[in-house]
Amino acid sequence: MSRSSTSTSNRHILARVCTRAGFFLAPLVLFAGFFEMIFWRARECWSTRRVIEALETDPQTLYGPRYFASNMEEIKRERLQSGRMQVVALGSSRVTQFRAPMFAPMEHEFLNAGLMATNTPELLSMIGFFTENKFSLPRVLIVGIDPWWIKKRPAPEIANRWKDRSERIASTTAASAHVDAIRRFCSNFRVPWPVLWRSAAMKDSLYGYNAIGLGALSGNGYLADGSVLQSDYILDYIKTGRYVDREVPPVIERIRRRTHQFGATTGVDWTEVDRIIKALSALKSRGVEVYAFLPPFSIEADQELQKTSGLDTWYAEYREKVPLRLNAAGIVCVDVRSPATYGLADDYMIDGFHPGDVLMTYILEELVRRAAPHSVLSSVKVEQLRQLREGPGVIPISLHPPPGLLPSVLPAARATVPASAR
Repeated sequence: MSRSSTSTSNRHILARVCTRAGFFLAPLVLFAGFFEMIFWRARECWSTRRVIEALETDPQTLYGPRYFASNMEEIKRERLQSGRMQVVALGSSRVTQFRAPMFAPMEHEFLNAGLMATNTPELLSMIGFFTENKFSLPRVLIVGIDPWWIKKRPAPEIANRWKDRSERIASTTAASAHVDAIRRFCSNFRVPWPVLWRSAAMKDSLYGYNAIGLGALSGNGYLADGSVLQSDYILDYIKTGRYVDREVPPVIERIRRRTHQFGATTGVDWTEVDRIIKALSALKSRGVEVYAFLPPFSIEADQELQKTSGLDTWYAEYREKVPLRLNAAGIVCVDVRSPATYGLADDYMIDGFHPGDVLMTYILEELVRRAAPHSVLSSVKVEQLRQLREGPGVIPISLHPPPGLLPSVLPAARATVPASAR
């Protein structure tokens, strides 16, 4: 047999194999292609750089992927390195309701870095990035300190996402990220048909913001200033007209059962407190104005913490002694035990330990009033804060509920606010 006939035969065999493989793979390609089309149209898998450009181009942009991991941590890191962020709020999800308009006239220089520090090691790492010039120094840093960061506990080393600075969220270009996104989409199969229409405007359904991601299309995600918008909770409040502990399981139940963040303890770990004070003092020595606050619980959760055996001593030390130590170190610290601190009801809480943005205006106002004369923070317009929370349509849980929804709960909720607190 000649070489040419052998070569022709091999080509025929290869062609048959490729054809059969094509028939086998075609359904899988079409299947994956359908989901990829949805992801692309909904901007679900946009790169970090593209999201940053969109947020900086149009402040009325909401970023919230549903099936891909959020790139928000990377976005915030890049913005902290840019040198444009002069006022930064740092802490867990309990600081994410600070919003740029509250910080006038510095609203364009504000970044909410909530969720960048969820425990003491992460907080210290983040502060270290500032003091080591890996992040540009802001002029003002506001830190929310959670009680479970500083509790005595016989536990292994707490996770620190920033220990390895090379750690990054899985890229949206990674095949594994797409496979996982398709898997999660199939487990909750709700096809957003509108995003496939060529004429569909990628705007969220409640505010009309430019939406990046399927979560953003439903009104949930990160605003351009890094704060969090939770439209589901706002709509629930408008519907029910009352406070609900929306955490799962509810915070009040966690306290009673001593689970999650509320495992029994003998008190505050003062070594951890001293580490935090040392780090904040180092940042202050670099010329940064440093402020701290102890975020509020709902009134019912606060009362339960005061009387629950195994938690009461720890909670009392956190509320009474921690602020004294911080203030003694020259760091202004505000203790916000609950909405009752400002004569408000639990309506101003999203759940048992997340304050709404209206309550955040009261916290910020107190920090501003306690700031030194002629300091950067003292330039925040207190009158602007009052105007924000007394504006038309404001409800206890939100400064800016979805336009067109006229809540009937507003008058009753406002009645809980004494004139002295307004």
